[in-house]
Amino acid sequence: MRNFLIRTLKFGLFAVVYFFIIGSITWISIGFTHGFLSNRIAELKEIKNPDILFLGSSRCYRGFDTRIFAKQNIESFNLGSSAQSLEQSYLLLNKYIDQVNPKMVILEVSGRSLETDGIESTLDLLANVPLDVDLGCSAMVSRNPRTYLALMSAIVRRCLSIAPIIRSNSRDHYVSGGFVERVDPTYRDEKIFIPNSLSFKIREKNKESLDQIVELTKERGITLFLVQVPILPQRYKTHSNRAEIDQFFAQRGVYLNFNKRLSILDADYFYDSSHLNNRGVSVFNESLLDALQDRGLFHL
Repeated sequence: MRNFLIRTLKFGLFAVVYFFIIGSITWISIGFTHGFLSNRIAELKEIKNPDILFLGSSRCYRGFDTRIFAKQNIESFNLGSSAQSLEQSYLLLNKYIDQVNPKMVILEVSGRSLETDGIESTLDLLANVPLDVDLGCSAMVSRNPRTYLALMSAIVRRCLSIAPIIRSNSRDHYVSGGFVERVDPTYRDEKIFIPNSLSFKIREKNKESLDQIVELTKERGITLFLVQVPILPQRYKTHSNRAEIDQFFAQRGVYLNFNKRLSILDADYFYDSSHLNNRGVSVFNESLLDALQDRGLFHL
Protein backbone atom coordinates (compact mmCIF):
# COMPACT_ATOMS: atom_id res chain seq x y z
CA MET A 1 0.00 0.00 0.00
CA ARG A 2 2.78 2.38 0.93
CA ASN A 3 4.67 1.69 -2.31
CA PHE A 4 1.47 2.25 -4.28
CA LEU A 5 0.95 5.67 -2.63
CA ILE A 6 4.56 6.65 -3.29
CA ARG A 7 4.27 5.66 -6.96
CA THR A 8 0.99 7.55 -7.23
CA LEU A 9 2.51 10.67 -5.70
CA LYS A 10 5.51 10.44 -8.00
CA PHE A 11 3.30 10.04 -11.05
CA GLY A 12 1.09 12.91 -9.91
CA LEU A 13 4.11 15.16 -9.41
CA PHE A 14 5.49 14.18 -12.79
CA ALA A 15 2.14 14.86 -14.47
CA VAL A 16 1.82 18.28 -12.86
CA VAL A 17 5.34 19.29 -13.86
CA TYR A 18 4.96 17.86 -17.36
CA PHE A 19 1.65 19.53 -18.12
CA PHE A 20 2.82 22.78 -16.52
CA ILE A 21 5.89 22.85 -18.74
CA ILE A 22 4.05 21.88 -21.93
CA GLY A 23 1.03 24.06 -21.15
CA SER A 24 3.03 27.10 -20.16
CA ILE A 25 5.33 26.85 -23.18
CA THR A 26 2.31 26.56 -25.49
CA TRP A 27 0.48 29.40 -23.77
CA ILE A 28 3.38 31.82 -23.81
CA SER A 29 4.35 30.90 -27.39
CA ILE A 30 0.99 31.54 -29.03
CA GLY A 31 -0.73 33.93 -26.65
CA PHE A 32 1.34 37.07 -27.19
CA THR A 33 2.76 37.15 -30.70
CA HIS A 34 0.32 39.56 -32.38
CA GLY A 35 2.65 42.55 -31.99
CA PHE A 36 5.61 40.94 -33.84
CA LEU A 37 7.98 41.71 -30.97
CA SER A 38 9.89 38.46 -31.51
CA ASN A 39 10.55 39.58 -35.10
CA ARG A 40 12.01 42.85 -33.85
CA ILE A 41 14.19 41.20 -31.22
CA ALA A 42 15.60 38.81 -33.85
CA GLU A 43 16.28 41.68 -36.24
CA LEU A 44 17.70 43.94 -33.53
CA LYS A 45 20.87 41.85 -33.37
CA GLU A 46 21.96 43.41 -36.66
CA ILE A 47 21.09 47.02 -35.80
CA LYS A 48 24.05 49.24 -34.91
CA ASN A 49 24.24 53.03 -34.48
CA PRO A 50 20.90 54.00 -36.08
CA ASP A 51 19.93 57.65 -36.31
CA ILE A 52 16.64 56.97 -34.49
CA LEU A 53 15.34 54.26 -32.17
CA PHE A 54 11.56 54.32 -31.71
CA LEU A 55 9.98 53.05 -28.50
CA GLY A 56 6.35 52.81 -27.43
CA SER A 57 3.09 50.94 -27.76
CA SER A 58 1.22 49.69 -30.83
CA ARG A 59 0.79 53.34 -31.81
CA CYS A 60 4.57 53.33 -32.13
CA TYR A 61 5.09 50.22 -34.24
CA ARG A 62 2.03 51.07 -36.33
CA GLY A 63 2.79 54.79 -36.45
CA PHE A 64 6.47 55.20 -37.36
CA ASP A 65 7.25 53.71 -40.78
CA THR A 66 11.02 53.22 -41.00
CA ARG A 67 10.80 53.11 -44.81
CA ILE A 68 9.67 56.76 -44.92
CA PHE A 69 12.68 57.79 -42.83
CA ALA A 70 15.00 55.68 -44.98
CA LYS A 71 13.93 57.69 -48.04
CA GLN A 72 15.47 60.70 -46.29
CA ASN A 73 18.66 58.73 -45.57
CA ILE A 74 17.71 58.41 -41.91
CA GLU A 75 18.42 54.96 -40.50
CA SER A 76 15.88 53.96 -37.87
CA PHE A 77 14.51 50.98 -36.01
CA ASN A 78 11.13 50.53 -34.36
CA LEU A 79 11.25 48.71 -31.00
CA GLY A 80 7.60 49.20 -30.13
CA SER A 81 5.55 46.48 -28.45
CA SER A 82 1.89 45.91 -27.68
CA ALA A 83 0.57 48.16 -24.88
CA GLN A 84 4.16 49.06 -23.98
CA SER A 85 4.15 51.03 -20.73
CA LEU A 86 6.85 53.48 -19.77
CA GLU A 87 8.24 50.86 -17.39
CA GLN A 88 8.71 48.41 -20.26
CA SER A 89 10.06 51.19 -22.48
CA TYR A 90 12.76 51.75 -19.89
CA LEU A 91 13.46 48.01 -19.54
CA LEU A 92 13.94 47.65 -23.30
CA LEU A 93 16.01 50.80 -23.62
CA ASN A 94 18.23 49.90 -20.68
CA LYS A 95 18.71 46.37 -22.04
CA TYR A 96 19.64 47.35 -25.60
CA ILE A 97 20.92 50.93 -25.51
CA ASP A 98 24.62 50.06 -25.47
CA GLN A 99 24.21 47.32 -28.06
CA VAL A 100 22.21 49.49 -30.48
CA ASN A 101 23.75 52.89 -29.59
CA PRO A 102 21.18 55.15 -31.28
CA LYS A 103 21.81 58.84 -31.90
CA MET A 104 18.23 59.71 -30.98
CA VAL A 105 15.37 58.02 -29.12
CA ILE A 106 11.82 58.94 -30.09
CA LEU A 107 9.48 57.78 -27.35
CA GLU A 108 5.78 57.47 -28.16
CA VAL A 109 3.82 58.77 -25.18
CA SER A 110 0.20 59.41 -24.25
CA GLY A 111 -2.08 59.68 -21.27
CA ARG A 112 -2.61 55.95 -21.53
CA SER A 113 1.11 55.25 -21.21
CA LEU A 114 1.07 57.10 -17.88
CA GLU A 115 -1.95 55.21 -16.55
CA THR A 116 -1.41 51.63 -17.73
CA ASP A 117 -0.50 48.92 -15.23
CA GLY A 118 1.89 47.36 -17.76
CA ILE A 119 0.53 43.81 -17.41
CA GLU A 120 -0.13 43.22 -21.11
CA SER A 121 3.23 44.71 -22.01
CA THR A 122 5.03 42.54 -19.44
CA LEU A 123 3.38 39.42 -20.87
CA ASP A 124 4.49 40.44 -24.35
CA LEU A 125 8.09 40.96 -23.22
CA LEU A 126 8.18 37.68 -21.30
CA ALA A 127 6.98 35.86 -24.41
CA ASN A 128 9.43 37.44 -26.81
CA VAL A 129 12.45 39.04 -25.10
CA PRO A 130 15.37 37.06 -23.62
CA LEU A 131 14.80 36.82 -19.88
CA ASP A 132 17.07 38.82 -17.58
CA VAL A 133 17.00 39.95 -13.95
CA ASP A 134 15.29 43.29 -14.62
CA LEU A 135 12.47 41.71 -16.62
CA GLY A 136 12.05 38.95 -14.05
CA CYS A 137 11.87 41.45 -11.18
CA SER A 138 9.33 43.53 -13.10
CA ALA A 139 7.14 40.45 -13.48
CA MET A 140 7.49 39.52 -9.81
CA VAL A 141 6.45 42.92 -8.45
CA SER A 142 3.40 43.08 -10.72
CA ARG A 143 1.43 40.89 -8.28
CA ASN A 144 -0.55 39.41 -11.15
CA PRO A 145 -1.09 35.63 -11.61
CA ARG A 146 -0.73 35.89 -15.38
CA THR A 147 2.70 37.46 -15.16
CA TYR A 148 3.77 34.80 -12.64
CA LEU A 149 2.73 32.08 -15.09
CA ALA A 150 4.43 33.91 -17.95
CA LEU A 151 7.60 34.29 -15.89
CA MET A 152 7.68 30.58 -15.08
CA SER A 153 7.11 29.82 -18.74
CA ALA A 154 9.97 32.11 -19.73
CA ILE A 155 12.24 30.38 -17.21
CA VAL A 156 11.31 26.95 -18.59
CA ARG A 157 11.86 28.09 -22.16
CA ARG A 158 15.24 29.55 -21.27
CA CYS A 159 16.31 26.34 -19.50
CA LEU A 160 15.21 24.29 -22.50
CA SER A 161 16.63 26.80 -25.03
CA ILE A 162 13.27 27.23 -26.74
CA ALA A 163 13.25 30.36 -28.92
CA PRO A 164 10.17 32.55 -29.38
CA ILE A 165 8.05 31.64 -32.38
CA ILE A 166 8.18 34.24 -35.15
CA ARG A 167 4.71 34.54 -36.64
CA SER A 168 2.67 36.47 -39.16
CA ASN A 169 -1.06 36.95 -39.59
CA SER A 170 -3.42 37.81 -42.41
CA ARG A 171 -4.44 41.21 -41.01
CA ASP A 172 -0.97 42.72 -40.61
CA HIS A 173 2.30 42.83 -42.49
CA TYR A 174 5.63 43.11 -40.67
CA VAL A 175 8.11 45.39 -42.40
CA SER A 176 11.85 45.01 -41.82
CA GLY A 177 12.82 47.75 -39.40
CA GLY A 178 9.98 47.05 -36.98
CA PHE A 179 6.98 48.76 -38.62
CA VAL A 180 3.65 46.93 -38.93
CA GLU A 181 1.12 47.93 -41.56
CA ARG A 182 -2.53 46.88 -41.61
CA VAL A 183 -3.40 44.95 -44.76
CA ASP A 184 -7.00 46.23 -44.81
CA PRO A 185 -6.79 49.92 -43.79
CA THR A 186 -10.55 50.63 -43.89
CA TYR A 187 -11.87 52.40 -40.79
CA ARG A 188 -14.12 49.98 -38.89
CA ASP A 189 -14.43 51.44 -35.39
CA GLU A 190 -18.06 51.96 -34.35
CA LYS A 191 -17.39 53.34 -30.88
CA ILE A 192 -19.28 56.38 -29.65
CA PHE A 193 -17.12 59.09 -28.08
CA ILE A 194 -18.29 61.51 -25.38
CA PRO A 195 -16.13 64.66 -25.02
CA ASN A 196 -14.22 65.02 -21.73
CA SER A 197 -15.51 61.69 -20.42
CA LEU A 198 -12.11 60.20 -19.58
CA SER A 199 -9.37 61.35 -17.22
CA PHE A 200 -5.97 59.66 -17.09
CA LYS A 201 -4.34 59.03 -13.72
CA ILE A 202 -0.55 59.11 -13.51
CA ARG A 203 0.92 55.98 -11.91
CA GLU A 204 4.00 56.68 -9.84
CA LYS A 205 5.85 53.75 -11.44
CA ASN A 206 5.32 55.18 -14.92
CA LYS A 207 6.46 58.62 -13.76
CA GLU A 208 9.63 57.08 -12.29
CA SER A 209 10.26 55.10 -15.48
CA LEU A 210 9.99 58.17 -17.69
CA ASP A 211 12.42 60.02 -15.42
CA GLN A 212 14.80 57.04 -15.72
CA ILE A 213 14.55 57.19 -19.52
CA VAL A 214 15.32 60.92 -19.43
CA GLU A 215 18.34 60.30 -17.19
CA LEU A 216 19.61 57.30 -19.17
CA THR A 217 19.56 59.11 -22.51
CA LYS A 218 21.14 62.19 -20.94
CA GLU A 219 23.99 60.10 -19.52
CA ARG A 220 24.65 58.57 -22.96
CA GLY A 221 24.44 61.91 -24.79
CA ILE A 222 21.41 60.67 -26.77
CA THR A 223 18.71 63.10 -27.90
CA LEU A 224 15.29 62.20 -26.48
CA PHE A 225 12.14 63.29 -28.26
CA LEU A 226 8.69 62.67 -26.74
CA VAL A 227 5.87 62.35 -29.29
CA GLN A 228 2.13 61.84 -29.08
CA VAL A 229 1.01 59.94 -32.16
CA PRO A 230 -2.34 61.26 -33.46
CA ILE A 231 -5.50 59.30 -32.74
CA LEU A 232 -8.98 59.94 -34.09
CA PRO A 233 -9.86 63.53 -33.05
CA GLN A 234 -13.19 62.45 -31.55
CA ARG A 235 -11.38 59.98 -29.33
CA TYR A 236 -8.71 62.48 -28.33
CA LYS A 237 -11.40 64.93 -27.21
CA THR A 238 -12.70 62.39 -24.68
CA HIS A 239 -9.53 63.07 -22.62
CA SER A 240 -10.54 65.70 -20.10
CA ASN A 241 -7.03 66.35 -18.71
CA ARG A 242 -5.22 66.91 -22.02
CA ALA A 243 -3.52 70.08 -20.77
CA GLU A 244 -2.23 68.30 -17.64
CA ILE A 245 -0.78 65.46 -19.71
CA ASP A 246 0.87 67.90 -22.13
CA GLN A 247 2.41 69.83 -19.24
CA PHE A 248 3.71 66.63 -17.63
CA PHE A 249 5.59 65.57 -20.76
CA ALA A 250 6.76 69.06 -21.70
CA GLN A 251 8.47 69.38 -18.32
CA ARG A 252 10.65 66.36 -19.12
CA GLY A 253 12.07 67.14 -22.53
CA VAL A 254 11.42 68.04 -26.13
CA TYR A 255 7.77 67.15 -26.67
CA LEU A 256 5.30 67.41 -29.53
CA ASN A 257 1.63 66.47 -29.49
CA PHE A 258 0.58 65.66 -33.04
CA ASN A 259 -3.06 65.43 -32.00
CA LYS A 260 -2.87 69.23 -32.07
CA ARG A 261 -0.66 69.55 -35.15
CA LEU A 262 -2.77 67.15 -37.22
CA SER A 263 -6.22 67.73 -35.74
CA ILE A 264 -7.68 67.88 -39.27
CA LEU A 265 -7.24 64.15 -39.79
CA ASP A 266 -10.54 62.28 -40.04
CA ALA A 267 -11.53 58.61 -40.20
CA ASP A 268 -10.06 58.26 -43.71
CA TYR A 269 -6.61 58.37 -42.08
CA PHE A 270 -7.26 55.65 -39.46
CA TYR A 271 -8.18 51.98 -39.43
CA ASP A 272 -9.55 52.29 -35.90
CA SER A 273 -9.86 55.15 -33.43
CA SER A 274 -6.38 54.54 -31.97
CA HIS A 275 -4.27 53.65 -35.02
CA LEU A 276 -3.36 55.39 -38.26
CA ASN A 277 -3.67 53.57 -41.56
CA ASN A 278 -0.92 53.84 -44.19
CA ARG A 279 -2.29 57.12 -45.50
CA GLY A 280 -2.33 58.59 -42.00
CA VAL A 281 1.15 57.24 -41.20
CA SER A 282 2.53 58.96 -44.29
CA VAL A 283 1.04 62.34 -43.33
CA PHE A 284 2.15 61.99 -39.71
CA ASN A 285 5.70 60.88 -40.51
CA GLU A 286 6.20 63.71 -43.01
CA SER A 287 5.01 66.19 -40.39
CA LEU A 288 7.39 64.67 -37.83
CA LEU A 289 10.30 64.90 -40.29
CA ASP A 290 9.49 68.58 -40.82
CA ALA A 291 9.50 69.13 -37.05
CA LEU A 292 12.88 67.39 -36.70
CA GLN A 293 14.31 69.48 -39.50
CA ASP A 294 12.93 72.72 -38.01
CA ARG A 295 14.81 71.91 -34.80
CA GLY A 296 18.03 71.32 -36.70
CA LEU A 297 18.11 67.63 -35.76
CA PHE A 298 18.27 66.51 -39.38
CA HIS A 299 19.05 68.32 -42.63
CA LEU A 300 16.76 66.87 -45.26
